[in-house]
Amino acid sequence: MRKYNGKLLTRPATDKVRAFAEKIRTLIKRGVALPTFQLLIRLNRVLRGWLNYYRPWVSKATFTLIDTPVYQALWWWMRRRHKNRQKHWLYGHYTRP
Repeated sequence: MRKYNGKLLTRPATDKVRAFAEKIRTLIKRGVALPTFQLLIRLNRVLRGWLNYYRPWVSKATFTLIDTPVYQALWWWMRRRHKNRQKHWLYGHYTRP
């Protein structure tokens, strides 16, 4: 918590952010065999709940910090599913044009 010009600004705790990143990683690792659609439904449910909970706080920087572990975990998942594919194929296959 910090005060700027008499206004109190709070951020999510660092250990809560780390725990959430670990939760996302384990969710993706446990969902390796799931179809893509089901994994994304589960992932979106968890992400949306956490982001809505911390939305009232000053959380933009925290949300950008969470973006990297989520991206890395999904990249690991894509590479595990398609071991012999190139990066541009993976990106094109799992993202919309």
